[in-house]
Amino acid sequence: MKIWITKIILFFIIATKLFGQDMIIFQPSMNIGLENWRIVNDDVMGGISKSYISLNDENNMLFNGYLSLENRGGFASCRNSLSEKIPKDTTKFKIRVKGDGRTYQFRLRMRNTYANYAVNFKTMKNEWIDVEISMDEFRAYIMGARRPLSPKLKAEKISSIGFLLADKKEGNFGLEIMHVIATTEVAF
Repeated sequence: MKIWITKIILFFIIATKLFGQDMIIFQPSMNIGLENWRIVNDDVMGGISKSYISLNDENNMLFNGYLSLENRGGFASCRNSLSEKIPKDTTKFKIRVKGDGRTYQFRLRMRNTYANYAVNFKTMKNEWIDVEISMDEFRAYIMGARRPLSPKLKAEKISSIGFLLADKKEGNFGLEIMHVIATTEVAF
């Protein structure tokens, strides 16, 4: 009987390693990750872009507003300071969004660094899309400029996630976010 129980436990340990695990970082419909969101727009540098975050009737987060290029502006963002650590063996992030056809960035920040690690993704107007971003796709930026000599991105040091719009197109924008998931997967 002990051998049989040991084999079952071993199977679950191996299956977890082979098929990976997901950590839901943000999913408002499940009341996960709603706290600690804030807006950071170009007004920190004199711009006049405006953005807002709210929950809609479907209990998804809306990030919307108006992107202005006046006064050397041109970006709007929302960020979430994470309350839990991302697993060290995270291999990718999965996000589900409905956009307006514009190109947004998914951004990560690590503790004790000024760099933001970002990947652009293009939305389809009024359609849900699933975006999967591998950890090695993220590139480091400081103040919008690429910084290849920044520290390597490490999942366990990620302290915040966020979304940014900086596509140099003035006008209204809107991004609906259903979830952000960190996942570990083993390639076969």
